[in-house]
Amino acid sequence: MLLDGQLSTFFSDLLPSQLHISSHLLLIAFLYLSMEVSEQAFLIIAFMIGLLYDSYYLNLVGITILLFPIFSMAISSLNDILLYNYWTRFLSILILVFTFEMIFMGIGLLIFANQVTFDLFVVYSLLPSLIFNLLLFLIVQPLFNKIHLI
Repeated sequence: MLLDGQLSTFFSDLLPSQLHISSHLLLIAFLYLSMEVSEQAFLIIAFMIGLLYDSYYLNLVGITILLFPIFSMAISSLNDILLYNYWTRFLSILILVFTFEMIFMGIGLLIFANQVTFDLFVVYSLLPSLIFNLLLFLIVQPLFNKIHLI
């Protein structure tokens, strides 16, 4: 979780100022964690990480404390399909990051009266984040595969 923030800041600082990257290594780890623990334990872990994530990054409890358990239930229920092979894991990361970013954008518009238009969000935040997280997945997948003996 802390690594996500550090990666996001480091790579965003390397890019032009208008581009923003959000690292979602935690979502990649969720995909592999779902193989190791029961659904109930995964739900509790996701809830606790959501609470920490909300209080550390957002100073507002409620967004990821709800999203992470929902994602954990979806990942657990689709575990046989999502972890079938490399390409399904790759597409799963794409879908998870896209969904997470879109929900955050929607909540930002509703709660925080975000001034960013949708097209600017897609070009300057969503696309760079998707590309970065897919590249990050390509880098860390061999490590996760060794850990999980896939």
